[in-house]
Amino acid sequence: MNKILNRLEKIFYILGIIYFTEPFIPFASFTTVTIRPYSTADVLPVVDDSRPLLIMRLCVLGITLLLTCFRFERITYLVLKRKFFLALIALYPLSFLWSAIPNVTLQKGVVLLGSVLFGLNLAARYTLREQLFILAWAMGLLATSNFLFTLAVPSAGIESGEHAGAWRGMFFQKNPLARMMVLSAITMLLAALESRKYRNILWFGLGFSFLLILLSTSKSSLLVFLTLLVLIPLFRSLRWSNGLVLPLFIILLIVSSGVAIYFVGNLETIVDLLGKDITLTGRTDIWGVVIQKIMKHPWFGYGYMGFWLGMEGDSADVWYETRGFLAPNAHNGFLDIGLQFGFIGLFLFLLTYSKNCLRAVNWLRLKPTSEGLLPVVYLTYILLFNITESTIDNPPIIWVLYSSITTSILTEPILVKDS
Repeated sequence: MNKILNRLEKIFYILGIIYFTEPFIPFASFTTVTIRPYSTADVLPVVDDSRPLLIMRLCVLGITLLLTCFRFERITYLVLKRKFFLALIALYPLSFLWSAIPNVTLQKGVVLLGSVLFGLNLAARYTLREQLFILAWAMGLLATSNFLFTLAVPSAGIESGEHAGAWRGMFFQKNPLARMMVLSAITMLLAALESRKYRNILWFGLGFSFLLILLSTSKSSLLVFLTLLVLIPLFRSLRWSNGLVLPLFIILLIVSSGVAIYFVGNLETIVDLLGKDITLTGRTDIWGVVIQKIMKHPWFGYGYMGFWLGMEGDSADVWYETRGFLAPNAHNGFLDIGLQFGFIGLFLFLLTYSKNCLRAVNWLRLKPTSEGLLPVVYLTYILLFNITESTIDNPPIIWVLYSSITTSILTEPILVKDS
């Protein structure tokens, strides 16, 4: 009986991870999808709660809450170990107090709390090695289902218009698919290096995920993936290097990769704008105006999801100032944190992120397996994707893995052999 329950629980976590990546096209009713009149192809439609999505959410969050009750003492212990992280997460629902859309902020903030709670349950139930393989199975199923869905319904799974021919699978745009496939490919690689029994399947999953990155035609995601491939052996070499040269070289490589991702993601526009007003598809204009808006509410920001309201509120000023580049976000995850929660929220995020980076490096040096690479690789993944995009809290899988992985490296014991 216990074996059956354990297997069902693992299946729940695998399906839950897939749910939090938000591949929602097959479950969204066209009557509940609002396409806003943006002028840029980067904009995603806003999906209201269709009945299938609402049922899925209630099931995932309800079971998560039930499992939390069973592990209440353990979850409480984990939360109290992460006070700054708890303060940051609490800002999401609490910011309804100063948000322009308090009902939406409170609702979405509670849902995000549920994703964090899901991640804490993962950390409480499984070791980081076990989490790696659960994530690998989830990503493998996600890649397979996106591929089959696109073959079965190409009109829905393949982009039209500006990005005609690019695969988006079950996502609303090609870039979210590409980002998830980068995560899938890297997870498959680490799991393949760790496992003997399923190694061939995992290598196949890596190739399959890479194929979907190519089919999405996302240049920035491809560059992130290649950067992470280069960084993995360098991260491994940190285990036997105590000097400063290698860490500084890795930091330089990450920074230069971020710059390259910026330019590659805007290459076509840069070519078109050579000799004219080069603003890199408007992102530099957006960043300038966004910083001004952050200074208008510097301490606690506009609340979760309380700034980007189209032509209502201060977001309209961003659109006017950028001369028609109708952005749905700041195209920089760190600036969006500043918009939503001000300097307080940005400080808390940078504090927890930097502390977790230090722990990840220590974990890497103490864990001589591929499992030891997962935290530092995932934290780098977050950094690279938030230089020109805003993905820190969208989709929720980012917070699921951030809470589970970083909690594990803080609380999971490490057995160190005596020298």
